[in-house]
Amino acid sequence: MLKGLIILRQEWTDDIIKGTVKLLSEPVLENNIELSNGIKKATINHLMNKPKLFDGIKFYLEGPDDAININGLSITKDFLKLLISTGDGINLCRAPAPRTVEDFKTFPFHATTQSGVFGCSNIIIFNDNHPPKLQYKMQQLQHKSTKWLIDCIMNFTLT
Repeated sequence: MLKGLIILRQEWTDDIIKGTVKLLSEPVLENNIELSNGIKKATINHLMNKPKLFDGIKFYLEGPDDAININGLSITKDFLKLLISTGDGINLCRAPAPRTVEDFKTFPFHATTQSGVFGCSNIIIFNDNHPPKLQYKMQQLQHKSTKWLIDCIMNFTLT
């Protein structure tokens, strides 16, 4: 989804060959409509040459140090880093400090004005099982959970 790869069902391929195209006119995954809608958004985003989901956002991963399970997926820190870089996000080696992020403004393309991350350019990802006691909720710097990150990918939107 983050690369915008197009998923075609065999029936669609047959329809394309016959000349009766149904591409993206029905759910991609009939048993998971939410994920299906995310795949559709990602595909259309790629076809229209729009920025990738995490374009220009800087991420620092506080966790998970061990593999955790989210939506049936085994998630590790290295896997999250791969997802972030695939979506054109930037993986930071150090946690951003509030004094260093105030001068840099960015408006993530896939965040609406009602989104909690609209105008946020630095996100610290923490393990859902071990949230930090101090969490930033500034416009330019916020803490978000690993589940939030996976949900954003599945829905192809920044909430």
